[in-house]
Amino acid sequence: MCLKSLKTTQQIDHCNGSRKCLRRSQSRQLSLLQAKDYYPMEARDNLEICESRIRLVLFSIGAIVLFLGALGMFGSTLGAFLGLFGRPLIPHDYPAMIIAMLLGAAGVVLFGLTSVQAAPRMFRSSMPVVLISGNGFKDVRISNEWIPWPAILSVKDPRSCKGERGFFVEVDPEFRAKLHLSFTSCFVRWGNRLFGYKGLWVVTQTLRALPAGTLFDVMRSRLAGASASA
Repeated sequence: MCLKSLKTTQQIDHCNGSRKCLRRSQSRQLSLLQAKDYYPMEARDNLEICESRIRLVLFSIGAIVLFLGALGMFGSTLGAFLGLFGRPLIPHDYPAMIIAMLLGAAGVVLFGLTSVQAAPRMFRSSMPVVLISGNGFKDVRISNEWIPWPAILSVKDPRSCKGERGFFVEVDPEFRAKLHLSFTSCFVRWGNRLFGYKGLWVVTQTLRALPAGTLFDVMRSRLAGASASA
């Protein structure tokens, strides 16, 4: 009886182990299928863009300079409010001082975060930051999630610079509500909305040059192709 019960227990354990392995295999296959939906295996449809280390260095230097300028603006206005410069403020000075202090604080946060994020990327510039497939687009600086082409409403540069420094990707509001953005991207998006710009800001001035065209041209072409096939 003991041997039979032992064999039965071993058979049950073996079946449970087989079921767990089957579930793991099915979950792996499902994850691979989901990945293929956004990142098809055809190499001609995929595009991976890395950042240039030289451009990142220049970008970081510019961000640090702007950070110091914003810090100086914030510090000088705060010092004026505290009366550190001798001359007391009059009521007429308050609106301009408040605006300058807010702009300085926003600049400290924005350019400070930009500097902190850009510096580590100089040491891993060989890793792609922008990925494009036949079914979607992803910029890891904005979000780690894919944005499918049907969710993208427009790709535009309101400054008419053809995306040389960056461009806006306007995303469907319902999809945008579910998209997990980085803190810097949220802050930049909030600041752009104050000036009437909608969409996610894609920085291109730190990216390596493409063999043909620009990322702005590629994005518009892919979006037009996806709209035509829909």
